[in-house]
Amino acid sequence: MAVITRTIGAFLLSLLSAIACAQPAGKTIRFIAPYTPGGVVDNTSRVMGERMSRELGQPVVIENRAGANGQIGSELVAKAAPDGLTLLLTSVGIAYRQHLVKLPYDPFKDLMPVSLLVINPLLIVVNPKLPVNTLDELVAYAKRNPNGLRYGSSGTGGPSHLAAELLRSISGIPMTHVPYKGDSAAIVDVLAGNIDMSVSSVSATTGHLPSPDITLLNTWCRGILCLRPLIGISKSP
Repeated sequence: MAVITRTIGAFLLSLLSAIACAQPAGKTIRFIAPYTPGGVVDNTSRVMGERMSRELGQPVVIENRAGANGQIGSELVAKAAPDGLTLLLTSVGIAYRQHLVKLPYDPFKDLMPVSLLVINPLLIVVNPKLPVNTLDELVAYAKRNPNGLRYGSSGTGGPSHLAAELLRSISGIPMTHVPYKGDSAAIVDVLAGNIDMSVSSVSATTGHLPSPDITLLNTWCRGILCLRPLIGISKSP
């Protein structure tokens, strides 16, 4: 949460002034988080909602409308009255999802972008029953096992799904996708041993680390955004 809070702080003051001009005073603001509780979108929404309510002097209600990898909540906002009282905080997937599936709304016409708030690296985590400590070992293990690996993601067509499919395409390893309604649910099934691995957000993952029940292999990130030193848990070199 510290990483998320610091990132939001850099944008929030200027963002609040724009929001204040757009919203009728005294009325309740609905902040739609189109993913399950516990993930980066949900956590960021709650941090923002609390600060917005304090700064604007208006009640802010966070609503989790998970499903279809963010589509359900996004559609709700796209079709809401354009009165400035219904806001959406979602992932980068909203920028490309219309190229993967037919949407009942146009994200570029029915929604107005306000600000980038968080850059959220993806983590590869596995159940410790897999005899792997690095990404190279994971690839080698998968190639030796014809049944392949079952991996979880935040949902079909989401960033974690596409990242895992990129890994599968480059490495040639057999992998079966198990979509969830959010990263947190996928992590729970990794911990329980119901799936072998997950590509998940920092926010959903770090709350379970360090732990003997989950192994962090790698991160998709660059420069100062690499969080291994912050997490202090990776077995990878």
